[in-house]
Amino acid sequence: MSSGPNAPLVDALCEFLEAAVHAVLRARGLYPPELFERARLYGVAVSKARHPGLCGYIASTISHIKPLLAAESLRELAVAFAAPDGAPLSKVTFIVQGVAPTLIDLDPDALEAAFRSALLKLQFIDNLLAPLPQGATFELLVLAASREGADPAFWTEEDPTEAAALDPPVAATPVKAVALEGVLSMQVLLEEGSSSGAEAAAEAAAGTEQG
Repeated sequence: MSSGPNAPLVDALCEFLEAAVHAVLRARGLYPPELFERARLYGVAVSKARHPGLCGYIASTISHIKPLLAAESLRELAVAFAAPDGAPLSKVTFIVQGVAPTLIDLDPDALEAAFRSALLKLQFIDNLLAPLPQGATFELLVLAASREGADPAFWTEEDPTEAAALDPPVAATPVKAVALEGVLSMQVLLEEGSSSGAEAAAEAAAGTEQG
């Protein structure tokens, strides 16, 4: 549990982000469907990975962004996908535009409804992006305005202009805005570079044939 004047909001947002990462991985087909199990959150069915290592990586990352949220320094959390050779392909980015530093009146039902709507949208994002090639990978990337709240033993600092930089032109598609006036403002964005998953798959297949 978080501590501080906005702790309930930070905890609720982290719960959503963790569920959202699982939903993105399931929708993008990075892993076999049988790796996921069904659960319920916000009154709807959601997918959750079964693999302990994968779940641990996601949970640990989310737990380490709590201090960043509390300090109002978190700007983005991205689920970044790469080709087998490491070339960035696409990202699903959660852009945090505002988190209330203190809470006077938090409506849990309204917050839950906003999160529920976003999770339902995320289940169908694969219709908006090129398929990932076999052997694709992912990582979670965080953009923060400052190091305040960051654990240097956990985070590896990178140049934000180079981390998972997609090949231009980059197609950006807004998926969902999560907004509660005076409480939370967040945008979910899909980004795909000119080297799509389909192109990467074709290149990988060609390389296999030549080999």
